[in-house]
Amino acid sequence: MGSSTMVMALRLSGTFATASLNSRLQSLPSSKSSRQWSSSSTLPSKRQTSKKAGRLVVRAAEGIDVDTKEGKGDILPSGEWAENFSLLNYEDLSKYYEHILFKPEAQPSTHLADIMSRTIITASPEQSLEEVDRYFYDISGLPVVDHEHKCVGVLSKKDRSKTSNLKTKVKDVMTTPAITLPADKVVSDAAVLMLKNKIHRIPIVNEKNQVVGIVTRTDIFSALEGGKQDGAKMKGPTHFLHLDDFDKDTLLHILDRAVEVKARLKSGDKSYQPLKGMSMAMIFTKPSMRTRVSFETGFYQLGGHAIYLGPNDIQLGKREETRDIARVLSGYNDVIMARLFGHKDLLDLAEYSKIPVINGLTDYNHPCQIMADVLTINEFIGNIEGLKIVYVGDGNNMVHSWLRLAAVLPFHFICACPRGYEPDAATVERARRAGVSKIEIRHDPVEAVKGANVVYADVWASMGQKEDADNRKSVFQGFQVNEALMKAAGPQAYFMHCLPAERGVEITDGVIEGPKSIVFPQAENRMHAQNAIMLHCLGF
Repeated sequence: MGSSTMVMALRLSGTFATASLNSRLQSLPSSKSSRQWSSSSTLPSKRQTSKKAGRLVVRAAEGIDVDTKEGKGDILPSGEWAENFSLLNYEDLSKYYEHILFKPEAQPSTHLADIMSRTIITASPEQSLEEVDRYFYDISGLPVVDHEHKCVGVLSKKDRSKTSNLKTKVKDVMTTPAITLPADKVVSDAAVLMLKNKIHRIPIVNEKNQVVGIVTRTDIFSALEGGKQDGAKMKGPTHFLHLDDFDKDTLLHILDRAVEVKARLKSGDKSYQPLKGMSMAMIFTKPSMRTRVSFETGFYQLGGHAIYLGPNDIQLGKREETRDIARVLSGYNDVIMARLFGHKDLLDLAEYSKIPVINGLTDYNHPCQIMADVLTINEFIGNIEGLKIVYVGDGNNMVHSWLRLAAVLPFHFICACPRGYEPDAATVERARRAGVSKIEIRHDPVEAVKGANVVYADVWASMGQKEDADNRKSVFQGFQVNEALMKAAGPQAYFMHCLPAERGVEITDGVIEGPKSIVFPQAENRMHAQNAIMLHCLGF
C-alpha cells in the first residue's frame, strides 16, 4: 500500500481541514468510531507556508498539506489558519505529531465527553482579580460564567497580566466571546481549534451554553496517545467518595457554589433548574431521614427527579452483585447517591458505574456531612483555615472524614476519645503525612477543648453498634459535651453535631439548645452542600 493515499477530514462547526497524505503514510482500516494511522515519516524541524488560490496552506510535514476552507456557519473569525498556528513551539508539536498522531492506537474521534474534566473552576464577571488570582498557580485559564452558569468569556494568564490592579473586575479584562465546543464534538475538533487559536484549554458547553467540562492540551495528547497519559485510564465520571480525592481549590469551588445556589433558593428564585430531565438513584442500606430528604429535595429543587431504593428494594451484593447493579443503574440514571454500611460496596459501585457516584455515608466516612459542616463554619466564623476543631466522642466515620479533609485544608484537628476507641490509624497517618494540618489524638476532653473554635459531637453508638450502647455509655463517661465542657472551651467556641443526637447521652439539652449551638443551620446546610456536590459531579 506504499502508493495509497489516506484523507483525514476534520469537521469543526463548518470549518473543514483536509490533510492529504502521500505514499510515505500507510493507511489503516477506519470506522465510524475511530480513525487509525501509522507512519514511518519524520517531521522537519521547521514548517513552510505558502498562499495559493486564496487560501493559506500550512506545509506541516513533507508530503502533508493542511488547508482550510471557510464553510457555511463557520463560528471562527476566519476560515484560514493563523500564520503561527501552534499553541506550542513547533518542536513540541512535531514531537507529538511524529510519534502520536500517526500511531495505530490514536483516537482522534473520541468524543470530548469521554475525556473532559468535570472538575471545573470558574470565575464570575463581577469577581475581582484578587478573588481569582490564587487559581493561576495551578491552571492557565478560567471559564467566566454568569449567574446561570453560561459561558460569557475566558480569563487567561495573559488577560490577568493586563493590569496590576487586583481590584479590577474579571469582566474588564476577560476575553470574550469564549471559544467553546459541545461535548459531542471529537478530539480532532478540539485539536484543530487549539492549534488554530493558540489556546491551551477549551470550555465544553451544553445546548444552553452552560459550562459542563473543560478540555486541556493534556487531555488531547492523552487521547491521541490511545487514551493513556503516563499509563492512566481515560477519564471517567466524577465521583464524590473521599474529600482528599480533590485538591483544595476544587473543594473551595464546590463550597462557593453551595453559597451561590443556597442564596438563589433562599431568595425564592426557582428558575435555576440545571438538572431538569435528570434522575438520581438513591441507594439506602442504612436508613436516614436527613440524607433522604436533603438529597431528594435538593435534586428536585434543581429540576431533577430522585428515586429512593431502600434496603428491601435493593440488596446490595446479596440478591444481585454490586457491579451488576452499578451498570444497570448507570443505564437508567444520571447520578447515584449511596448510603451504605460497607465502604467496599461504595468503591465497587464507583468502579463499575458509568455515571457519578456520591458517598451519602459509609461505615468509613461521611464526606457530604463535612462539606455541610465547613459551609456552616464559614458562615458563622468566616473561614475554617487555621481554626481549632475538637471532636469529642468515638473515633468513627465522622473523625475519618475530618482527617481526610485535614489532608487538604489547613486547620488544627483534635479527636478526644477514650482509649481503645481511636480512629483508624492508617487514616490518621495519612492526614499527618499530608503535612497540611496539625493532627492530635487525645484522651482528656477538658484539656482538648481549651481554645477550640468548634466543639463537635456524634452519637457514641452508631447504627450497627446499638447492641454495644450500654457498654459505651460506661466507657464514654466524661466525654459528654455539657455546659461545663463548653465553658472549658471558652466563649468563642461553637457547638456542632451531625445528628441524630441522643440528648442526655453524648450531649445535654442545654448545649444543643444553647446560644452557641449551630446544629440546625448545620443540618439545613446538608442540602445546600450536597446540591453543590451534585452540580460539580454532573459538570455544572
